[in-house]
Amino acid sequence: MMDELETPGRRITRSMTMKAGSAVCEEIKLSALLKATKICEAKRAEETLALELKVEEEYVIKTSSSILVESLSSSKLDDKFEGVTSLKNADADDADSVQRRILENMELERLRDVEDAVLNRVAKLRAYSIAIRATLEERAKQREKERREEEAALQNESEGLENLERNRTALVLQLQSKKNVEQEKKIEKIIDDASKFDLRKREELKAKRELLEKIVSNQHKFREKYQQLSDVLKDEIISGGTITQEVAAIKNLTGMMETLSKQCKVGEVSNLDLTTSEALVQSLEAGFSAINGKLEGIKKVKEEANRPVIAEVKAEPATPPAYEPVQAAQPPENVVRPLQREIVAPTPKALEPTQEKPTVTGLEGFISRENLAELTRLQAFLEQRLNLVKPFETDQSMKKLRFQLQKSVNTPLNAISAVSNSHLKDKLQRLQAVLRGQTVEVTGTVISANSHPQGIAYCTNLLAERIVEQGEQIVSSKPDSAFAIAAVALTIWSEFPEFGDLLLAHFYTKCPFLVPYYSPRPAGSSDENYYKSLGYKYDEDGKIEPQDKYLKRMTGTAHLFFAILISKLPRDISSQPPPTLAKIWTWLASLLNLDPRPDISATILLTCLEVAGHLLCSTYQKQFHKMFIVIVNNYFPLIQQLSPNVASGPISRLEMFLSKACKGFIFPPPTGALPQHFW
Repeated sequence: MMDELETPGRRITRSMTMKAGSAVCEEIKLSALLKATKICEAKRAEETLALELKVEEEYVIKTSSSILVESLSSSKLDDKFEGVTSLKNADADDADSVQRRILENMELERLRDVEDAVLNRVAKLRAYSIAIRATLEERAKQREKERREEEAALQNESEGLENLERNRTALVLQLQSKKNVEQEKKIEKIIDDASKFDLRKREELKAKRELLEKIVSNQHKFREKYQQLSDVLKDEIISGGTITQEVAAIKNLTGMMETLSKQCKVGEVSNLDLTTSEALVQSLEAGFSAINGKLEGIKKVKEEANRPVIAEVKAEPATPPAYEPVQAAQPPENVVRPLQREIVAPTPKALEPTQEKPTVTGLEGFISRENLAELTRLQAFLEQRLNLVKPFETDQSMKKLRFQLQKSVNTPLNAISAVSNSHLKDKLQRLQAVLRGQTVEVTGTVISANSHPQGIAYCTNLLAERIVEQGEQIVSSKPDSAFAIAAVALTIWSEFPEFGDLLLAHFYTKCPFLVPYYSPRPAGSSDENYYKSLGYKYDEDGKIEPQDKYLKRMTGTAHLFFAILISKLPRDISSQPPPTLAKIWTWLASLLNLDPRPDISATILLTCLEVAGHLLCSTYQKQFHKMFIVIVNNYFPLIQQLSPNVASGPISRLEMFLSKACKGFIFPPPTGALPQHFW
């Protein structure tokens, strides 16, 4: 356990200390070995020199002795020869004897010279040998002295090595002791953190239990009120069907309460669910009051009709609505709860035929009435176009033409880049030519979308779909690439309005939060169908994609969406641009009128402010300032309440952005935006 808690820094320090000590030891050992080697080599050299001198001395002595012996032998032989000769020639003449004596004297002198030379040579050799011996003895003494000095140095180094080893051992023990103390502190901190975590978990469970009890209490109130309403509705036949709309709204509230009850059984509840349960109870009470008001009105009308004499009817002021949302429990200031806003009790004038706007049945709090109408229109238009091009897509004889048309769209779209003005215009003109039905060249073949009656419709829908896919595939990894694609998309939108509708329809399909629309979960719907409606993807094994990957895709799609809405048309385009900036303003207002959802609301709002905040601030100025205050003071606290005890990346990033923007109310231009006069 102690080794596992050792930090990498301490482990590296200890390893380096041990390695340094080992290196010093090895170096000292190597130095001692080298010195011992030098001593051995010096001894061997001395012995070799002594041996050579001895051999040379013996050789000189031996040579001198042989010369002397030869000289003496020669003289003796001459003496013998002379003796023999004298005996044989005793009677020789006196002249010969004189000559003989002269020769003898010369030979004796020669022999004496030779003997002297040999003796001198031997003396010199003996003196040389004595000098060599003296030199060798001197060198031996010097080497002995050096050897003693080296042994003393080696002894000192050995002592130093022992001291170093003792210091290293002491240092290791000190580090180990320090590490043990730190590990004990870590263990204590871990135990303390675990205790705090356990305490925090208990507090969370307690808070969730209290929250659940409050929600269950609201459910009981709802059931009691619904039972009272059921008793009243037994007489609905007498109303002639005039309260059908209110009854449908009540049934919708019942379905929402059942969904909330199922969620409570699972145990996953939040403050938003408590607020929803309170709003459902208030809405049911409002509906109950509205139905009672209508029934009382019907009863009064019938009583007036049964009177025998009809008196002159005086104009009376309209009675106040039976339901007043202002008196109910209010949400935070400047935040409108759609659930309370949409249900309004009718006045007695509602008994007369009137033209009332349809309510958003079953989708209160998930989407506004106007956005629902726009979403329905775009979905119907997309479905109509898909049905129109379906015969062309399924016709096997048109397979080659479909492939060529796909390349005519995909090739310039994938090459879109802001490298230069001319490059971007070239890709725009290629795509415009395809949608206009003009002839284009694809891999050496000239084709036209007009080759088939549904060719242009097919290419228009394909281009819109591919552009939206660029958001989750390209822009999610490279946000700077969004603005070149956005400029091309906006220019085509201004020329082909149906392309703009298809583009928005595909954006809303990929990311419904761009409507904004929080898709509710229908009763009995499977997890896969529900999460797919929110934009999640499933793999072949039926496993849902990770949350971080999902948020990254949604961010890329939203980044491209808002980049299109803030882009400018080229200067040479005279067509009227669509009202894109007003769409962003409407989107922001609609988003603030809906209760936020975990992670995704913070993610999409942050993307909008990063991309379009600069243009919104410079265009709407004070109005945007007011909206920004609502975001900071009212909407962002609601987002924080969704996960008060969990560190959420989207919430943290949004909080950091809002903090910077609050300092001087400054929104920097989006990164990667095209220059003002780029094209």
